[in-house]
Amino acid sequence: MAEEKKYLDNDGLLYLKTTLKTKVDAKVNTKVDKVEGMGLSHNDLTDDLVEKINNAGDSSFTGDYNDLTNKPDLSVYAETEDVNSAIATATTDMATKTYVTQQLANINKKEIVESTTEMTDANIIYLIANSGSGDNIYDEYLVINGKPEKVGTTAVDLTNYVQEGDLVEITNQEIDEIFADF
Repeated sequence: MAEEKKYLDNDGLLYLKTTLKTKVDAKVNTKVDKVEGMGLSHNDLTDDLVEKINNAGDSSFTGDYNDLTNKPDLSVYAETEDVNSAIATATTDMATKTYVTQQLANINKKEIVESTTEMTDANIIYLIANSGSGDNIYDEYLVINGKPEKVGTTAVDLTNYVQEGDLVEITNQEIDEIFADF
């Protein structure tokens, strides 16, 4: 069997969360205890800052558009023709919905052929039977720069993939060991 790989299941994740929260809370409480009298209600503003706040005055803005100053001149409206021209210019190089739909339809097209002379479309993955067996019975080709290029086979090699039997849950004790110096 391959080397065991540790993973964190739901119970381990919950334990990790609880452990981390407990350790962080303890650190935060220790730091807060060292700063006497400090808390959210503690007023430690400088005299200069308090004076600036007090001298800031009141705002008389009601939130109404008419109360704004330096508003743009709304009496000048763009002509429909100008707007349409601006839209056409801005969208000149954009793909249309039809084009995108056509391109999406070409994704992952496969075709079994008997020879490379039948391979003409750059949007198709061509398959030619080989002498393999099982999961490896075709060679895969793409048309690149107008010529068929073999890009692989249909063989599936899972040699370096983690197998389910290689996975072992990490234990709470191992989580404690990880956080021992926290």
